Amino acid sequence: MDNAFRLIVPILARDGSLLGLIGLGEKKSELPFFKEDRQLLRAIASGIAWVLEVELSRSLGSSRSWQEPLEGPASLPPSDPGAGAEIAKECPNCGRLYASYTIFCTSCSRRLEPSHVPFLLPSKFRFERRIGTGGMGVVYRGVDLSLGRPVAVKTLRRVSPEDAMRLRREARTAAAVSHPHLAPVYGMETWQGTPMLVMELLEGGTLSQRIEKGKLAAAETVELGISMAEALEHLHATDILHRDIKPSNIGYTRDGTPKLMDFGIARVMFDLRRDVEVSPAANLDDDSVLLPPTSVWNLPTTVTMSKQLVGTLAYLSPEALNGQPADTSFDLWSLAIVLYECLLGRKIFAGGDMQQLMSRIRNGRVPDFSQTCPEQDELLGDFFRSALHKTITRRPATARELKGRLVALRPRLAT
Repeated sequence: MDNAFRLIVPILARDGSLLGLIGLGEKKSELPFFKEDRQLLRAIASGIAWVLEVELSRSLGSSRSWQEPLEGPASLPPSDPGAGAEIAKECPNCGRLYASYTIFCTSCSRRLEPSHVPFLLPSKFRFERRIGTGGMGVVYRGVDLSLGRPVAVKTLRRVSPEDAMRLRREARTAAAVSHPHLAPVYGMETWQGTPMLVMELLEGGTLSQRIEKGKLAAAETVELGISMAEALEHLHATDILHRDIKPSNIGYTRDGTPKLMDFGIARVMFDLRRDVEVSPAANLDDDSVLLPPTSVWNLPTTVTMSKQLVGTLAYLSPEALNGQPADTSFDLWSLAIVLYECLLGRKIFAGGDMQQLMSRIRNGRVPDFSQTCPEQDELLGDFFRSALHKTITRRPATARELKGRLVALRPRLAT
């Protein structure tokens, strides 16, 4: 037949029954259908299946509404509009999310696993893909259905009163400040007793992803440092310490604007309460080494004494490792390490024995910039020798001073 279908994809219900078919005829270009065409059509079929099931359950007056949870004990009270939203299925490989009845990923054919979020939070959000994981939280890309804008949603891998409190505290801390180079928090939601932090989606990826692709140019690194120093100046002026500055916590908007994010372990200055203790990790090359956000290192120094440290080991200052009270210098050191790594193209403190690594940081044994980056301007070397000096009084004392030293480099790098 002239109008015969060339590609047919079934629309399946959760129980595997057939709800309908999507069929496509021959392309006008007469080219064959590619893998991408089939993947797109399967994704459309999954979305249509959910809508059809909703309409069928309404029209048939089903005794079990689509909004009812599968397991009563884990659900919220009926008054919560998202209480019955079913948990999504998630691809462990690519992170894509699917409706609960889907079995295999249409992109990589992996068997799906239960996610930490629903596929759809009615009238609020549609979740699309896992884009990040940390010690405590998981971050998903989603769409705000009311405003039609993409968002990042951070939720918890496990639910405990302590973790929920920390996520809410992160929301309050981030909401207390506003700056062009700080990622904003839009709000909080709750699903099945788990809080979800709704944030700006930084579609340009993270600084760590950029460094993985290669070294940054000197001028770009200096501009990044100026932007982050401005963000820190604003934070410190409101008595907030970030305490976990690292490449994976710096993101970019679609137009390339850098923003500092993740206030999971930020604290109001002079109110640095301790969190749970965790054992230090053994492998420092993996970003998951980090101290899980909002957690504390418990590092033995003598038989009867220990030090509790909050942050990511490779970016902690000598003073932090020596157990001194947290102050703005902790953030300034971390930022200087990040900028050094932008030009180096890799981590400064990574690999090897942990005790040796800690000793190098404590003693301020930072690799000499002129040796590691001989191609760079000598004034950059002067900046890093000052910003990462073993003696704290030789370093910039404030974010404004650090910014000023970077601004002074601009004319030299522009020539």
